[in-house]
Amino acid sequence: METETADKYLNIFPSALLAAVARGAVDLNHWAGVVLAGRGLDQDARWVGFPEAARLQDQRSQA
Repeated sequence: METETADKYLNIFPSALLAAVARGAVDLNHWAGVVLAGRGLDQDARWVGFPEAARLQDQRSQA
């Protein structure tokens, strides 16, 4: 069985986006948090509900 690694998922990203991430112009940590919060999850991918996930994301964004 093949091990899943981040690079396998990054291969589907457009090159321009990958370049922006590499330059630091796009913060994937921030956007991953936004997507998780949109799913009602905390940064450990645990269900916390939408209001709490949004609060935690706002808290991280302000730090």
